[in-house]
Amino acid sequence: MAKWPKDKNKPPETLVLGGEKFSDIKKLNEETPKSEWREYNGVLKGPYEIQHYLYLLDRLLKKYTYVASTIGGSIAIHDLLEQVKDARLVYGPGIYAKVRLSDTWMKTTYSPDGRQRPHFIVTGYTRKKRGGGAGGLVEIPNLTESEELEHLDKPTAKQVLDDDIAF
Repeated sequence: MAKWPKDKNKPPETLVLGGEKFSDIKKLNEETPKSEWREYNGVLKGPYEIQHYLYLLDRLLKKYTYVASTIGGSIAIHDLLEQVKDARLVYGPGIYAKVRLSDTWMKTTYSPDGRQRPHFIVTGYTRKKRGGGAGGLVEIPNLTESEELEHLDKPTAKQVLDDDIAF
């Protein structure tokens, strides 16, 4: 969750949640004096906003942070997290997704034709060959270029559900 200052040159105050539910953003904004609101795209907007963070590493282990405060960005991160959770049911903790950055179409209430949103295509999974780690959803693994990573394929439906479809 972020509280944006009226001054565009100041960074937002952030509150990182570790599993707790988001505060009632609408209520927080209603309780905040209009003098603290900011103009965004020609409209006054309350200072509080939900944000989702996704930590990424490229092939050279350079760190990036994707910050989403839109519905489309939130959907993209949620979909990726669900896939990682399924992979961890099969492979155990310490699994990280390899993704390709993309976009996909989504329906919106504002545009009859819909619009594009971010989309992360899982191309496989990886983990350290030795050691491992707790594998928290927001943990950034401490990797060095010299460490060997084990490639894991995407789990099958049979592996995730631990069930066979007999037809």
